[in-house]
Amino acid sequence: MSSIEDFVETPCADLVRRTGISHAQLCRYDNGQALKETTLIRIGKILGLEPWDVLRLYHLRRQRHGVTELKKRKQMKKRLPEAS
Repeated sequence: MSSIEDFVETPCADLVRRTGISHAQLCRYDNGQALKETTLIRIGKILGLEPWDVLRLYHLRRQRHGVTELKKRKQMKKRLPEAS
């Protein structure tokens, strides 16, 4: 069994590659959207964690990483001047 701490600092790209979930889905979760129970179970099996540990892992990642790449992209779009 793996420990949650092993994955808290893991870059998004590595988690996406290891778990098979999409980067957009990972970002949506980081922004507060819930993951389906089947997704939690699947991720848990791949990473060697229990489903409730996967919830704790993503909660810790959300706290640790703050603004996600999805939010950063939205902020950048707002800052870019429109082409004339």
